[in-house]
Amino acid sequence: MGLEGKLISQIEMKCSGHLLHDHFKSNPHKTSVMSPDKITNFTIHEGQLGKTNSVVTWNYILEEKMITWTLAYEKLNENTPEPLDFMEFLIGLIKDVETHHVRK
Repeated sequence: MGLEGKLISQIEMKCSGHLLHDHFKSNPHKTSVMSPDKITNFTIHEGQLGKTNSVVTWNYILEEKMITWTLAYEKLNENTPEPLDFMEFLIGLIKDVETHHVRK
């Protein structure tokens, strides 16, 4: 059994939470337009946008109101690093989506 962990991040938002929820529920394919330096492609493999149990992939680049990200993970062993770079990626992604909505 691997080592379990959890990372939690909270950032202040300028747009309402329902805009972000609606975006990730119904329009995740548009994220690459809002954050092209982080998301390069979106593909839906099974199901439909906005439907549960759909299978999708995002191709992403790792560089760079309150919202809380909770990232539950399991490490193969104690030498495996925590996914801090992925948490930073998610924070940057949300900031890009927010910037897109604040401009409207």
